[in-house]
Amino acid sequence: MKKFFIIRTCLLAVIPIYILINIAIDHSRIFYNDVAKHGEDVSIVVKFGESSSNARFIVYDNHSREVIGFSKCAHGSGGGSTVNHPVFSNRVGSKCSSLGEYKLRCRSKMHNYQKDCIRLDGMSSTNSNAACRGITIHTTPMHGDLISTGFPIPVSPNISQGCFGISTKTFDQLCELLREGKTIYLYADNERLR
Repeated sequence: MKKFFIIRTCLLAVIPIYILINIAIDHSRIFYNDVAKHGEDVSIVVKFGESSSNARFIVYDNHSREVIGFSKCAHGSGGGSTVNHPVFSNRVGSKCSSLGEYKLRCRSKMHNYQKDCIRLDGMSSTNSNAACRGITIHTTPMHGDLISTGFPIPVSPNISQGCFGISTKTFDQLCELLREGKTIYLYADNERLR
């Protein structure tokens, strides 16, 4: 009986990871038609309509047409956002996430926290204030550990004030791609994975 309990517990820890990986891989086919609007090497699709407990930040290589990375992704804490219902805004000081197309610029430091981040340029009317709002991609706790797998990311200004908070592994992957000179665009919408 004890042996069965241990095996069952281990399986329950592994199954959510397997499901997250399959969500990313099974939906890789949709991205080629949905992205690469600027002829970029790599596209990132963020599906804010998905729960933050799932991998909703998907990194897609447009040359190999494969998913090369994925992460859970935090959304902004402003405007009355909840774990299951993000509120979006382009207004300075809103602390909300913004939808639309972004171009990844460079690795940098966040102004207030001296934390590594990737600077973004908003390319849409819905995110044109991204640079002056300080909207970036940065690492966020509770993304890569087994304990947080399957649980939504808490909505807190300590986690995101509108930035894309992702896992350290995916953040490091993006930094390496930028270092290699790859062009990367991010497409954020409020839809679910198909």
